[in-house]
Amino acid sequence: MSDLTSSIYGKGWRWPLDIAPNGQIATSEGEDRVWQAVEDILSTPIGSRPLDPNYGVSLAIYDPITDALAAAWLIGLAIDECEPRVVNTRVEVLGASLSTSTLYLRLVLTLRGGGGALVRTFPFYRKAA
Repeated sequence: MSDLTSSIYGKGWRWPLDIAPNGQIATSEGEDRVWQAVEDILSTPIGSRPLDPNYGVSLAIYDPITDALAAAWLIGLAIDECEPRVVNTRVEVLGASLSTSTLYLRLVLTLRGGGGALVRTFPFYRKAA
């Protein structure tokens, strides 16, 4: 990982905290750091952080009544609002499982500074109907 990539996208302790093979606290940097931030956004209900009440994703996406496209839109909005290292977010619905109340999403994130795109498949678990 180049120093430029680390300076743009950050470097620090891996979250959740983990121990590296050398016995030290594991670190992450670059694109991996951005992905960890996105996972944190998607696992944080909006309003649950008193010092940053706009951080996180709308509670409506946890509701099984919300359709998959609306949930995808709310997820994209949360990433765009909360993650400044991402300049463009595309959320594609790959499918849904009613038995497990899970949405399967593909996240395509365009990174600031010409870092390319992150593409990941993400299972999003909702409340049981």
